[in-house]
Amino acid sequence: MSYSLFLSHNASDAEVVREIKRRCEAAGVVIYCYEDDPRAGTSIVAKLTEEIRRADGLIAVLTKHGATRPAIQQEIGVAVGLGKPVYALVEDGVEAATLTLLQGIEYIHLDLARIGDALVALQQSITYRRDRQRTEALLAIVAVLAIIGLIYLATKDPVKP
Repeated sequence: MSYSLFLSHNASDAEVVREIKRRCEAAGVVIYCYEDDPRAGTSIVAKLTEEIRRADGLIAVLTKHGATRPAIQQEIGVAVGLGKPVYALVEDGVEAATLTLLQGIEYIHLDLARIGDALVALQQSITYRRDRQRTEALLAIVAVLAIIGLIYLATKDPVKP
């Protein structure tokens, strides 16, 4: 079962985005980036909404350049509305007022001079969530199998001695 994330970012943060993609993909996480998926003639809103819906969560890169970008805020809103986890990397100095939809959600501090620290924290957060999701899925399967077993036992003809 693969784990996939939608990467919301500003084009000016290409270096940070490349490093996030490299590390996540090395860890087996599938990353979706808008610029890697050209579909001429397709509704951008429909495409992005569908990709966020398909993803297991969203990484939001909120640098001083991107934090106020409307598209990032809208993509976060779609993810939050769908109940998807948002892994927010927030650059030091970004105003808290720009984190409207992330109020009350833990985020990762991003110091561009020490990006490795933020990416380690991101990998830990993704691993925790992915492992929890897998455990919940396995428990759901076990519960369904137990119910099927109980139904089988309840409907089985009693064995006559």
